[in-house]
Amino acid sequence: MLVILSGFPDPDGISSALAHRYLANEHGIETTILTFRDPSHQENRALLKTLDIELTLYHEDLDLSEFSCFSLVDSQKINTPIDDELKGKAFVAFVDHHKRTSDVPAEFVDIREDVGATASIYASYLRQRFPKGLDRKDEPQVQIATSLAHGIRTDTQNLIEATRFDLSAVMYLDSAVSKDLLRKISRQALSPEIMELIRRALENKQIYDNYMLSDVGFVRSEDRDGIPQAADFLLRRGGTDTVLVFGHRRRQEHRRQPAHLERGGRSGLVPQEDLRHGRGDRPLLRRRQPQGQRRVPDPARLPRHPSRPRAHLPAGA
Repeated sequence: MLVILSGFPDPDGISSALAHRYLANEHGIETTILTFRDPSHQENRALLKTLDIELTLYHEDLDLSEFSCFSLVDSQKINTPIDDELKGKAFVAFVDHHKRTSDVPAEFVDIREDVGATASIYASYLRQRFPKGLDRKDEPQVQIATSLAHGIRTDTQNLIEATRFDLSAVMYLDSAVSKDLLRKISRQALSPEIMELIRRALENKQIYDNYMLSDVGFVRSEDRDGIPQAADFLLRRGGTDTVLVFGHRRRQEHRRQPAHLERGGRSGLVPQEDLRHGRGDRPLLRRRQPQGQRRVPDPARLPRHPSRPRAHLPAGA
């Protein structure tokens, strides 16, 4: 079976795919986790290295004929870059927590929009399989519990946006989670390139009431994860509720990796590049939980470039 991560591999998707593979192996089904992009965020790379998780990166010469079926996890869409190669293979399962966008022709469909992470759904499957809890002395179970806990934590903003279901999942996993490994994954140093990108975001910031935006200029594809990290850093400024950080890819990179349009963030903004992603599908928009009725300016009225500042926003914007 192929377990497909169709978007940027993030902790929620990676851990869910790992749990899916474990449960499939319990029934004697050999499974390969397939992705189309190399993880670039430092925490994602640390997750794979620390827990020894193997992902298969798709390439044109990869032979998929040996696989008779496939599943999609943590993916809002049912389409993949290899739809033609998947024809004739059974679509076994589709598990996700995002809003359903279309009918899903899988044999098993589990979409829970009221859950904060797909990893929480897989924790519930493990609870059904192991109702007495996971075994701290079982290395594969420790690996899965630790990765799922990390996936839930990152997809719920350090549990701030976690639901009762998510918290229940974390409590179930806790008996087998390696706190040392989890700490090691979370404490990854920033690369000089990411630190430079954060510096540019700070230098080029523009502030409009409680709204901040920053153009960081050209960004290499391998450094794209620095954009949401820069947004997180700028959001620490007092009096700021919403931050938008954006960058540009060079034309030759566009030819190698076409832009992928998708709505991102709670504001309904539509970032026009793959650079909107952070730990995978996390958008570059950052917004605090609302406190009171503070005015948020209309992004359409903001200047398109820092070289053309505006002194104020029109009333009622």
